[in-house]
Amino acid sequence: MKNKTFYPHEKQYSILLIFFFAVFFSLFICACREDGTSDHFFGENPPPDPKPPAADWKMVGDIDFMLKPGRAPILHFDYLVPHLAFINTGNFSKVSVGRFDGFLWRLVNESGASFTSADYYSFVIYKNVMYVAYTESSEENRISVTGFINNQWQYIGKPGFTHKKANYMDFKISDRTNDKFYIAYCNGDNFDRPYAFMRYGEQWAQLGAAAISSAGAKEIKLAVLEDTPYVAYIEKTAVNKISVLKYNKSLAIWEHIGGQAFSPAYAAHLNFRAVEGRLYIAYCDGSDNSKLKAAYYDGSAWKSADGGGISDGPAAYCSLSDYNGVLYAAYVDYTKEKRITVMSNTGGKWAALGRRNFSSTDVEDISLEINQNVPYVAYRDKLDRDKIMVWKYE
Repeated sequence: MKNKTFYPHEKQYSILLIFFFAVFFSLFICACREDGTSDHFFGENPPPDPKPPAADWKMVGDIDFMLKPGRAPILHFDYLVPHLAFINTGNFSKVSVGRFDGFLWRLVNESGASFTSADYYSFVIYKNVMYVAYTESSEENRISVTGFINNQWQYIGKPGFTHKKANYMDFKISDRTNDKFYIAYCNGDNFDRPYAFMRYGEQWAQLGAAAISSAGAKEIKLAVLEDTPYVAYIEKTAVNKISVLKYNKSLAIWEHIGGQAFSPAYAAHLNFRAVEGRLYIAYCDGSDNSKLKAAYYDGSAWKSADGGGISDGPAAYCSLSDYNGVLYAAYVDYTKEKRITVMSNTGGKWAALGRRNFSSTDVEDISLEINQNVPYVAYRDKLDRDKIMVWKYE
């Protein structure tokens, strides 16, 4: 057997091949991580998932196409769709209702939800139907109720069914799906004494044989708890203290709960709400630098729910809302050029929700609603031609 002869050029190729593999192996070892992966040899790993943006207040809709001009906005939701009612000063001060289509706010109809101008009104959505109660100027400011049925607004019961010169009204529907409608208002034809009506069937009927109270009242509010109506108002004849009354169905009379005129004096901007079986009020305490205060009824007395005040200083135009047992309050901060702050109460402590004073300045007439844990607030922007602005925290 002959020995294999290596030619010089073959020896050079072998040396080059060994050198090449040595260099490649060295580079591979240097480029690899401890887990054996390498961006250079196996492509770049995908970047880690970015953190979701922090929640913040943002405008709902295009600022150039907001509903305007108006005042006294009220927000409500029909499932996930926000609806907004307001007194449309650009349409003879009739009540108008708009809805957000995902891009723009659009009126549900151009003529309005009321048939005449309105000084006071209230707005609810019940079983997918929008309802508006308002003081009808053609009926000497008696109250009428309309519903948006078959794509048009129509009267619910007899128009102008209350006393004349009604003011400071509120409108609620029972917390049980039994089609009971409630109206409370101050009777300007009887020293602003408070009255209430209910509709169960075809027509409206007064609750109680006489006024709810002999006291003159303002800023009247309604709440319905376990199918029982409650009325809260500020007594003008008791240094602007708050009273709350419950309707006793068996005796057909109104009864004070927690004592008459129980709040500090000079209360203003009253709000009233039933939250998971408990009644809450919120108001600005004129005897304590107009701080926003809150209280709840424990079955025998009204207890503080604010720990000394929700706001740090003077406040106005408060609005209460709730979601899953959490109470929320929005207010206009007079120490911050009348901007809006929203607070939430978790575990008995109030804390700001996102940025304080996030809105434009010189705000009036606010409405707060929570939908699927997302707070929405509507307000009247006096500096921008009375546009009705809507923001959400998300």
